[in-house]
Amino acid sequence: SYTRDLRGEIELEEKRSKFRMRLKALLDATPLCLNLWDKEFHNIMCNREAPKLFGLDSEQEYLDHFNQLSPERQPDGSLSSEKAKERIREAMQVGRVQFHWLHQKTDGELIPAEITLVRIDGLEEDGSAMVAGYTRDLRDQLRAEKAERLMARRVRAMVDSSPLACVLWNMRQEALDCNQVAVEMLGATDKEEVLHDFDSFMPLYQPDGSVSVEKRKRTMREIQNNRRYVFEWVYVNRKGESIPCEVTLVKAVIGNNDEDIIIAYSRDLRELKRTMEIIERLKKQACYDALTGCLTREYFIEILSGQFQEGTGEDSVVLGLLDLDGFKNVNDTYGHEAGDMTLKCVMKRVRELLPAGTVVGRFGGDEFLFLLYETEHGLVSQILNRLVEQIPHMQMEYQGNIFTTSISIGAVFQTTEDTCPDDLIRRADDALYQAKRNGRNRSVLIRVNN
Repeated sequence: SYTRDLRGEIELEEKRSKFRMRLKALLDATPLCLNLWDKEFHNIMCNREAPKLFGLDSEQEYLDHFNQLSPERQPDGSLSSEKAKERIREAMQVGRVQFHWLHQKTDGELIPAEITLVRIDGLEEDGSAMVAGYTRDLRDQLRAEKAERLMARRVRAMVDSSPLACVLWNMRQEALDCNQVAVEMLGATDKEEVLHDFDSFMPLYQPDGSVSVEKRKRTMREIQNNRRYVFEWVYVNRKGESIPCEVTLVKAVIGNNDEDIIIAYSRDLRELKRTMEIIERLKKQACYDALTGCLTREYFIEILSGQFQEGTGEDSVVLGLLDLDGFKNVNDTYGHEAGDMTLKCVMKRVRELLPAGTVVGRFGGDEFLFLLYETEHGLVSQILNRLVEQIPHMQMEYQGNIFTTSISIGAVFQTTEDTCPDDLIRRADDALYQAKRNGRNRSVLIRVNN
């Protein structure tokens, strides 16, 4: 009978168990996804954050499927499995390696991450080292950086596109940026001169008697509690010329108060006429439908209202209301982009077929209004018939699909009983309804109410 004393082995196993428990507790206390690699590239242990990051049910599932948690290749084209071994081997040699990595959840969602591999000596029973891998999820950071870049581009575009001199300040009253209009207005060499020597473009005193520097500081403090502040200001350009301006300070809330910016718009009152012309041009652009180039509904009705204000009489104009037959089917079959293309092409052809000087506006959706100043009944009928006949000959092509469309038109002569644009539009709508009811792809022209 041989008796072997196992107390030493049991004590050693208890120590090992306690060590593993302490090690696991340390791993679980780490707020990042963390796992341990041995020298044979085996992923032997992970913490609780690891399965959470990848939406897995357990740590064992994470360990068993780790190789499936990365795409086959990394963004640089290298095989994920080979690159992982290279990085672990490198960490074993140099002690610490940090790099970007692309993980992939089991549902296919990509997880951009920052990986830090750290060699830890003496963790193995034989005293050899292991590698701890820390995974930091970069999705929120990348989204924030993308949003920050987008905000910067928007601010930059807003500054550059402004017709007014524009200077950006932080809440510490430090000039951050300006546009070319500000450089030219002040007669500076470049933006750097404006930003680094801004106070040199101010006279000692403002017209109200206040010291320029003190007034600038005071107005910028005022904007701390207000989103907008307007005041009069005088600059001095490099030629020594005084430039009276209306300055509007706008506080742009970015995030924390320290990150907010102040945008100072300076309207050069010497250039008031030019500024008004720019505003008028922008207003004109707002009067046209961006897709079709026709007038907007509001602007068309404004023009139509002029017919009533001028006191014009019987048969002075013809109002037409047209829409595309089966337009919903185009959208449903080929998509809204095809629908937009159809509207654009059809209305381009309609304007070509209508007499010069005809006012055309988009009433809404696929309905359009037009105002004919030709009021001879026979000629109006010819115009309407030409529209109805020509449009179906157009061939629309979208992504290899070829289709046609047609239009229906309701048109009415203005009468003395029409007291406002709504009266005329309502009668044109009734005429359009008749055209639709009679089979579509046709026009109905009504000269009197009956």
